Amino acid sequence: MKAASILEAEEEKLQRIHDECQSNPATYADHELLHNLSQNLDNPQVGAHMLCESVKVGLQKRKW
Repeated sequence: MKAASILEAEEEKLQRIHDECQSNPATYADHELLHNLSQNLDNPQVGAHMLCESVKVGLQKRKW
């Protein structure tokens, strides 16, 4: 049970991060682009969205 609740909490966190990035026009990416990610890696819209998610999840820091 505990592992399931941890997994659920992580899924909710990732969904919240995704929604935050989608709500910003600068980091919004069309869902079709994201669903076909491997074909759209060079798309600037996808890049901005993926950077937003990776920064918010703590995988990298945004360097100014």
